[in-house]
Amino acid sequence: MKKKVLRLFKSSLLAFFAGIFCVAAQETDTYKNQLSFSTDNDIFVIGRDFDRYYSFGIKLGYQFKTERFLGLQKLFKNKIDQSYTIDASLEGFTSSNAEKFAATIDIEGPENFDRPWTGILYAQLKTTYAFERSFVRLGLLTGIMGPSSQAGALQLYWHADISNDLEYEGWQFQNPDQLLLNISSEYIYDLTPTSKTFGLFAGGQARFGNLYIDAMPVFGFRLGLFESISKTASFGNQLMANKKVTEYFFQSKFGLGLVAFDGTAQGNLLRSDSPYKIDDLSNSFATMIHGIHLNADWLTLGLVYTWEYGRVVPKSTHIYGGLHGSVRF
Repeated sequence: MKKKVLRLFKSSLLAFFAGIFCVAAQETDTYKNQLSFSTDNDIFVIGRDFDRYYSFGIKLGYQFKTERFLGLQKLFKNKIDQSYTIDASLEGFTSSNAEKFAATIDIEGPENFDRPWTGILYAQLKTTYAFERSFVRLGLLTGIMGPSSQAGALQLYWHADISNDLEYEGWQFQNPDQLLLNISSEYIYDLTPTSKTFGLFAGGQARFGNLYIDAMPVFGFRLGLFESISKTASFGNQLMANKKVTEYFFQSKFGLGLVAFDGTAQGNLLRSDSPYKIDDLSNSFATMIHGIHLNADWLTLGLVYTWEYGRVVPKSTHIYGGLHGSVRF
């Protein structure tokens, strides 16, 4: 009888610990790959039927998890997870009164523009290191700025053959082609790690290279149902969340940018003779980013609006919207 009781006790104990290990495995069961797409455009703003400033952006990305990649896994020994992202982007920038520069017999020149028309085509490699209450993201960007980016050609094609909008002539006044090389860093810290319905965060980002030299401290909040900062969709960290993740929340982020150089407005960092560069670059700007984020199982969707004051052009304002989506597998 005692032997039967002892065997039953041992079996129950083994089952108990096996259950614990099973649950732990489920809690850390994540997808390994993700495909993402995003597009930004000021046309997403209600009542806006023309392009200005940051006119459009398109991004395709692939994010993945692996134990080793280019030696980047050796950084930050105390991290709890990591992921890698490779993406490609095309962006176009126009002057604020672009709708006045429709293609006509009389061609307006750069003296009519409050900022240069610029296209950039680039690829990025980013590594995200996750911690209990924060994450660090490091990035390397390379690409081309100028007519060869084809940003102007894409916008002209879209306006002429798809949307039947005005065709702009400002794209012929771009700065000459140049290669781009930039590095970036981002750090976000969760100020309320135990809350899953209302949370505060703070951090900052910095960029250095011949495309951007700037820095921005940020502060914000989330309201709804969400994961930790290192696993949440609003910062692109959903690949590190559990497969059965569920998020639906509103996020607001506020920042103050400090700008030393902006290649899209000033042309070549190493030369002062860029033909269409802006003379009076705004060295600071304020920004607000508000968005709704949905994240369930393998699918993520987001709708985000960005408001900027004093970006590139002093005392200017600009609003644009963005649609973001991703699938994990």
